[in-house]
Amino acid sequence: MTFKFNKAQKKLCEELRVAYSEARADLEARAEELHSFLNEVHDSMSAGFEEKSEKWQEGESGEAAREWIESLEEKCDELGNIEIPEIDEIPEGAAV
Repeated sequence: MTFKFNKAQKKLCEELRVAYSEARADLEARAEELHSFLNEVHDSMSAGFEEKSEKWQEGESGEAAREWIESLEEKCDELGNIEIPEIDEIPEGAAV
């Protein structure tokens, strides 16, 4: 038994690898855009929150705002840590 791709499998594998690489690049670009946007919103909202009185910050509205700002920060961190594996080459078979 041969442990390698046949011609059709090899062609399809390469087509899929190229499509994956293109999609990966697009996803990375979109993730960076979203990360930047959320960072800007987070910074703006954090500054606005800090301008509010301590009484407001500790009240119901302030707590809700704080939770939302913290959730934005978590999403920013998640987006900043995304790693999509790069696939430059797929082995064609085994030498047996």
